[in-house]
Amino acid sequence: MKEINISIPYSLFKEMFYCFVDLHFKTTRGTSKFAIDRAKEYWILLDGDTREHIIRLCDSPNNAQLAKEEIQDFKAWAIKNRDAKQDYNSPRPLVDVLPVVDLKPYKGSKKWSKN
Repeated sequence: MKEINISIPYSLFKEMFYCFVDLHFKTTRGTSKFAIDRAKEYWILLDGDTREHIIRLCDSPNNAQLAKEEIQDFKAWAIKNRDAKQDYNSPRPLVDVLPVVDLKPYKGSKKWSKN
């Protein structure tokens, strides 16, 4: 499956992400692990309130019983990384930066010839 990039408001993203984690914590161990992996991957994009809400989800009595250990391990990780700097407005190059090499001789160098 190919990945596409879309633009959505941040408020919608954080609400969808919270619902995603909540739903996956409640189902099976496999989906809980999947949600944990995605939460760790996108943690840096989340604001403090959303992080706190996700940490509180870890204590929900509705979470999958077989995934309790993984969820509690994630909770410990999340608390430890609670204050990780949010990544926003970080300038990034549009393309990879490649070095430019100009091999022609310059005036004054030993290889320069006056034609």
